[in-house]
Amino acid sequence: MNNKKYLHIIFFFLVFVSCERETNTDTLMCNYTNPLEEIDWLAEYIEVIKSNEWAAEIHYCTYNDGLQGFFVIPCMDCYNPDWYYYDCDRNLLCGTNGWPGVYCIDSFKVVNQELIWEYNPEPEN
Repeated sequence: MNNKKYLHIIFFFLVFVSCERETNTDTLMCNYTNPLEEIDWLAEYIEVIKSNEWAAEIHYCTYNDGLQGFFVIPCMDCYNPDWYYYDCDRNLLCGTNGWPGVYCIDSFKVVNQELIWEYNPEPEN
């Protein structure tokens, strides 16, 4: 084989080996494939909810300007249940801050919301 053939083979090999596969960002939530386990504060939040035996929900949300985060209702059975919209780093964007107050940052808007976790413990007999 001549040198040109070797160069073509090496070039071909480098192109296909060095290319990274693109991650489908449509399936990522806050840059995680499984945020309920991979985001520490969210995993800890779930453990607290389970230990208190509260019915609860967590929704994945996209907000205006492409911001992502979570809508959390930590106690659905509570009288006047609290609810919170967080970004991925647990910064509060909007939520109840104790009865009767509601706090929201300026220009807050939910664009899309999807239920990703719910907990409904069995009632004791």
